[in-house]
Amino acid sequence: MASVPSHQLKETKYNPLTGGKNILEDFKAQVQRGNFQKREIILYGSIFPEALGSLKQRLQGLCDPGEVKFREHEIVFHLSSELKDTKSPFVFRFRRKFPPTDSNLMQLKYIGTPELDNKCPCIVRNRIDTVTQSTDHMEFIRGLGLRTNFEFIVEGFAYTKGDIVVSVYRIFKTEKMGYYDERYIKAINSSFIIEVSLQIPHLQGYAKPAQIVRDFADQLYPIVEMRKVNYDV
Repeated sequence: MASVPSHQLKETKYNPLTGGKNILEDFKAQVQRGNFQKREIILYGSIFPEALGSLKQRLQGLCDPGEVKFREHEIVFHLSSELKDTKSPFVFRFRRKFPPTDSNLMQLKYIGTPELDNKCPCIVRNRIDTVTQSTDHMEFIRGLGLRTNFEFIVEGFAYTKGDIVVSVYRIFKTEKMGYYDERYIKAINSSFIIEVSLQIPHLQGYAKPAQIVRDFADQLYPIVEMRKVNYDV
């Protein structure tokens, strides 16, 4: 989740982890409305750096005004071995701004397994998001019985088209786990990953929204071919 410059807040519907009290109040309201559990409809693609300029031009023509830049740190956890069901392991993702801010906010995300629907043109999966605020996130995570799997840093930008979010980013790793000085952070490769995603209420049918996402993603071709490939672990 990315930070939005104040001058762009009215130009985009992307709801980032901006810090402060309002986002926590908003989440409490979502829980009361039963909106914390969603269905995520998503497609993935990738490009080489040479195609980035053309992709940006296409997105600026297709999307709402405003580009959201972000740099975030994500840690992936699974349940400790004595609790883990190897047939269907629970994987949790914690994400925060990088470098960390004084707000001590972190997004906790659970993503379910994709729907087994070969006729659907997109990946469809359950997703639950929440926001935690703690001065010691690792102690909180250990208290949940979670074990660190891997971590990475993403840096890129996002556009929106209504409720559709297009994220373009590169993935970086730290050469020493737990050390986040810039000299330890290296790009995994030069390619950019593209996500086109849409979140809908958990109980809403996904056939029509999935086709809307597919139709939008097809407009990015031939710069990038968006595919129904599940990259998440």
